[in-house]
Amino acid sequence: MASAMNGSLREHLLGPEIVVVDGTVPAAVGGIKAVVHTGGRDMAWQFDMHGQCFRRHVSREDVFREIQDAASSSSGGDVSIPGVHMRDIRQLDSAYSISDRPTILVRHQAILVNIDPIRAVILRHRCIVFPGMPLDVATHLQATFVANMAESPDAPFEFTALESVLSTVATWYANQVTYMQPEAMLVLQSIASVERPRDEFERLRLVQRRFHELQAQVQGIHSLLAALLDDDDDLHRLYLTKLHGNQNVDSYISSTFDPDEAASLVEVYVQKTFSTLCTIQLQLTKADNTESSLDLKWTSKRNQLLLVDIPLKLVYLALWVASFWTAAMAMNVASPFSTLDDGGMFFWSFFGGLAGLCVVFVLVAVVHLRRQGIRLTFAAPVEVPSVAAAIAAASTMSTLSSSSAAATDDDDDDGRRPALHFDTTGNYTTTFVTRSAIFNMVQCAAADVQGYADPTQSDEYYHTPVDIPPMHMRDIRTLETALSVSNEPMITVRQQVILINCDPIRAVIFRDSCLVFISRGLVTSTTLVQRLQASFHQHLGDDAHACVGFEFSALEAIVATKCQLLADEQYKLAVLGRDQLNLMASDEGNMSVLDNLRMIKNATSDLESQVNGVRRMLIDMLDDDEELHMLHLTKLYEEPSVALDLFGFDTEEVESLLESYLQNNYGTGAAVELMLHTIQNTEAIVMLKLDAKRNYLIIVDLLMTLVTTLVAVSNFFVNAFTMNVVSWLKDLDWVYWTWIAVAAAFPIASYFTSIWYIRKAAGVNIALSAHKHD
Repeated sequence: MASAMNGSLREHLLGPEIVVVDGTVPAAVGGIKAVVHTGGRDMAWQFDMHGQCFRRHVSREDVFREIQDAASSSSGGDVSIPGVHMRDIRQLDSAYSISDRPTILVRHQAILVNIDPIRAVILRHRCIVFPGMPLDVATHLQATFVANMAESPDAPFEFTALESVLSTVATWYANQVTYMQPEAMLVLQSIASVERPRDEFERLRLVQRRFHELQAQVQGIHSLLAALLDDDDDLHRLYLTKLHGNQNVDSYISSTFDPDEAASLVEVYVQKTFSTLCTIQLQLTKADNTESSLDLKWTSKRNQLLLVDIPLKLVYLALWVASFWTAAMAMNVASPFSTLDDGGMFFWSFFGGLAGLCVVFVLVAVVHLRRQGIRLTFAAPVEVPSVAAAIAAASTMSTLSSSSAAATDDDDDDGRRPALHFDTTGNYTTTFVTRSAIFNMVQCAAADVQGYADPTQSDEYYHTPVDIPPMHMRDIRTLETALSVSNEPMITVRQQVILINCDPIRAVIFRDSCLVFISRGLVTSTTLVQRLQASFHQHLGDDAHACVGFEFSALEAIVATKCQLLADEQYKLAVLGRDQLNLMASDEGNMSVLDNLRMIKNATSDLESQVNGVRRMLIDMLDDDEELHMLHLTKLYEEPSVALDLFGFDTEEVESLLESYLQNNYGTGAAVELMLHTIQNTEAIVMLKLDAKRNYLIIVDLLMTLVTTLVAVSNFFVNAFTMNVVSWLKDLDWVYWTWIAVAAAFPIASYFTSIWYIRKAAGVNIALSAHKHD
């Protein structure tokens, strides 16, 4: 009995997603094949200090024991760093985890990472990854481990492992978004172009749900990394290798070193997750733009259908009134017209008069409605040419970004990629560089400065008041489109180098040169290259810039080029937008204008995202006083002792430089925001006009339906006397005129009575004329 209860409890704790097997049959865990043994031992991945990966059976108790052994071997006996508990390890087990909230727990000589889809334990000499990863994630993680170990063999293992895990997670989510974007755009385009969408709505619902799920997951990771970046204690505790063997951990942490390396590692992936969030939000914004455009289009379509329906009802009503009088002549009662013999003159006169009255009635109604602003027509509005080509030509940023994205396709077999090498005169030459070559150039530039010490060789490096972080391979990888999932603009300052990742410009600035990556075949023909060259010549040839370091002139040239590209694109989109807004305001029912406006709104949303990204980049740089001082590459080179006290000199010059372009960016951003608000306001006004027009058409339709119904009642009574049956009223002389009078008066009296009742009881003011205000 106890055994059965234990088995039932164990299955309940494991949950329905894990099937307990004998250890040889693969079980499915959330669609991922894993092996769950009855002894609680799973087939996990283990990475060693050489980047080698192998599978091993491991249980939670085994992991707990290994962490305790790693902590016990450390001579640091300080209790300020919390030790690991079994509950911490259980959080890494999907069977026991009740929340998908990502966590990074830093314990004594262990880092526990629980970021879906990776759950790992990082020690100073090995990394254990729990099962449950998708196959593509496992493959990417192994490749990332090998690449990071090869690129940074001297880096502490825990940083290499943590970077591999974060890089794999960030890339996986970015790839998910990238994979979903074409499907989302296809669905939005289908809904916007198909006359009667059917399955597209369900596809849109699924796509939006997936994007919202990704947004929640990526937002959780971004918040986790941002919190870790703000927690100075945890950043220090990430140094498992450095803290191993120190007797007094607290004093060593508080007075010996700054966690710049850990902070720079986390900052990279904070930026990447934020970029993914911006991409998701931009896609959701485009979905909202399409929905608002569809609302306008379908409201306009309903109005057009009413405009087609009303003329038909006018003709129907006129014929129905005429049929009343023709039926009156056919009643089987005594009338003065039944014996009239004038050779058909009365018949043709009566018939022609009724036909003429029908035509006059319809024409008068059409003229009256036209005076009220309602133009009855069966013709579709004149189609306006599409602005897709004009938007593509105006959005030079997207074209240049595509060219930059294609740069990796132009790489040589040995990994070289084309770049523009600008010298101190502003002239450039085309060269081909690799990541390793750039890394060596940075190391050589930093080695020339005596004030920089190698952190791997001496602990004196950590005694400076402010440590200037050295270059890492991950910093260079952010400049490569193929390896970087970030489109968020970013300026990164390292020892004797400034990295600028500002699509479509990705550059490396030294104290005496600058490398700008560009696509092969477009080196001398693109607008980007021409503008960069002109900007470099302008800022390097200006006497006002002669006394400043080359790095500031290069930085200003790049930022100025970026701001000018954004301003030019904003101007071109504003011209297109104003033209389409004027067309929509004058003809709110034109479907082609609404389609054009949707495309302009999406392009403006893209531009707004880019402008806001540059603004955040400049504000973050201005708010970081340390990096403002580290931007002075030439000063740090000529006066190495300044590195020991970075805050010993003023940064007013670089602050004024960045502030000037921040103001320029605010101007562009205000224009973009104004354009979006103008589009939204115009859409709102047009929607109100369409609603008012539809309400008026519904009133006209209601009145015609009311009159037709009342005439139909009179027709019923008149046609009752046309039946070929015997009636005692047939020979009465007064019946004909009495019945005609009653049948004619009934619709008129009933019409005004109904109008009075609707106004009185329902509170609806029904009138065929528009309200006029003095």
